[in-house]
Amino acid sequence: MGSRRRVGQPITETEVRRVMRRLLGGVKVMHEHGVVHCDLKPANVLVGKEDGRGRVLKICDLGLSRSATVPPPDTSEHIQGTLWYMAPEQLMGETDCSEPVDLWSLGCVMAELVAGKPIFQGDSVPEQLGEIVRLLGIPDEVSLMPLGVSASTPSQLCDAVPEERLSPAGFDVLRGLLEFDPRDRLTSVAALQMPWFPVKDDDAPSPARE
Repeated sequence: MGSRRRVGQPITETEVRRVMRRLLGGVKVMHEHGVVHCDLKPANVLVGKEDGRGRVLKICDLGLSRSATVPPPDTSEHIQGTLWYMAPEQLMGETDCSEPVDLWSLGCVMAELVAGKPIFQGDSVPEQLGEIVRLLGIPDEVSLMPLGVSASTPSQLCDAVPEERLSPAGFDVLRGLLEFDPRDRLTSVAALQMPWFPVKDDDAPSPARE
């Protein structure tokens, strides 16, 4: 999908909604079968032919995937995944990650589709966490001081996502996917039940964001 998107150019909200409906649906199926992908990003989404409702999307490269029910081995000596799309808990060294990491990654993909570029572009784990905190803020009970990251900044996500490119209903989905705490993050099922996704995929225009 990364190579198909126009470089530096965001796509329309209608297109973003179609893409996200399909990606969330694919992740929902994986999670129902106990599989966590752990490395979702545009480069791991194959774009196929039109099927009457848009292009067929296929999630690929499950090389880092793991079982949602079986604890990972204690042999990993480094963080695995693609830095710009990794959830905060992965960046903070949590090895027993589960379904929420995939939803965070989809939030990063959605933001990239809307904004036309990745919204978190750190060159290292501390830098990536700093990018996340500066844009989203973090819950008061979470401390990143050992990494030299201040948690005092409020969320600025609405400033990073152009209002003219994403409606209030779409922004609610994005914000829910990019919750810092995995316990508060949307699941694929909950995301697909949000008002942004109509029962019929007619992709009617959404009202302006306040």
